[in-house]
Amino acid sequence: MTDALGMPWRYWLAGGPVLAPLALVCLAMWTYFFRSRRALLAAVREGEAVEEELARAGGAPGGGRRAADASPAAGVFAAVVAAARAAIAEGREPGRAFDRAGEERLLVLRRDLVLIGALAGAAPLLGLLGTVAGMIKTFDAVAAAAGDTGSRVASGISEALITTQYGLVVAIPGLFGVERLNRLLVQVRARLGVLRLYVVPDTAPPGAR
Repeated sequence: MTDALGMPWRYWLAGGPVLAPLALVCLAMWTYFFRSRRALLAAVREGEAVEEELARAGGAPGGGRRAADASPAAGVFAAVVAAARAAIAEGREPGRAFDRAGEERLLVLRRDLVLIGALAGAAPLLGLLGTVAGMIKTFDAVAAAAGDTGSRVASGISEALITTQYGLVVAIPGLFGVERLNRLLVQVRARLGVLRLYVVPDTAPPGAR
């Protein structure tokens, strides 16, 4: 039992010093992933609720329902509706205000995705750094004239392979996570496009112009 518990620790130690920053990269990547996922899911749910609220209030896509009649809860969609409402009150173009506010909110939601992608890309590079360090250790053992050459060569090869393995184990799920977040971001953008039809009078969505 004790040996079984000690094996993961020995495996970790065999990976060398590069595994510590790899662990930090993994921790940071998934911390940002779950934070971003929570924010995006909340935005998607908010968009669905806003669309249902506007439909119940008598609006219809393409019907030119005015932003002043919409009252979504606080969040991404509330901010863009408020921007359109302010533009109408001030005599400015509500569609342009809506689009600008929407892009600003999407930029905030997208911020963590960029960081997660960078961390996922850094993981295999750290693994490669460990591979290089392990191979250097291996060549040093081969070049040494004295000592337990076989053990030193095995140690260097283990470090090279383990760090490569850990780098891929961290990076591959991270890339899938980024793709999942991108799909949620597309859903939020689509909801913004639908909301624009409701709240901006006599205009088409951005993609239709």
